[in-house]
Amino acid sequence: MPTSTPPTVRVYRAAKSSNSKNTNMATSFQNAGTFIANSAITAFRLVSISSNRGVGLAATASLPDGVALIDAASGDQISVQFLGGTTIKATLLAGPVTVGDTVFSTANGTVAITGTVTVGKSLTTATDASAIIELIVKNI
Repeated sequence: MPTSTPPTVRVYRAAKSSNSKNTNMATSFQNAGTFIANSAITAFRLVSISSNRGVGLAATASLPDGVALIDAASGDQISVQFLGGTTIKATLLAGPVTVGDTVFSTANGTVAITGTVTVGKSLTTATDASAIIELIVKNI
């Protein structure tokens, strides 16, 4: 009887840099993400991301961020497919920005939490100027 070889599991850790304050690995979303349900949500309902990195049913007056892909009870993890199907990374003019904040374009090619031309909604919390944040694109 042949013996099988167990699968190899590799664990990668972020390298610490002597010139970097933040050595945490960033989360990167590829058209969808996993969040915590702020309330009971049924699959295929429109949802909006909140500042606590949770999602709730989209209000009628707000633009939804995505669609729930599964049913979830309040406090459960839920998969969300982003509307528009993609995320981008951009440079923050000045912090802080919190997950769920709307970000706007600035005159120097960065994004900020104030402005008139909406770029999207942040998927990242950051406090430092020039931080690279990930966001859901809107109104483009």
